[in-house]
Amino acid sequence: MIGDTSTTNYNNVAYLALGASYKFDDRTSAGLRLYGRQKTQSSNDPRQELTLFASHKLDKQWKLSAHVIKGFSNASANWGVGGNVGYSF
Repeated sequence: MIGDTSTTNYNNVAYLALGASYKFDDRTSAGLRLYGRQKTQSSNDPRQELTLFASHKLDKQWKLSAHVIKGFSNASANWGVGGNVGYSF
């Protein structure tokens, strides 16, 4: 459920996310995720994108991860890249 603002009326939408990952060893994994969502407004496009991601544990506490996104609709970015550095206490 998406809440409305005082100036914008949003549609409640359904979304679907399908993915798979592969663990190469105890420290490294990678995978794909397909994401789709209905349009939030009648004038917008639905969101559709594919994400490739990878993660690598440096040790018991530190982890690096990265992803590349390819969008397939006007509501998604054409391309995107990102990364994270994680620390577990």
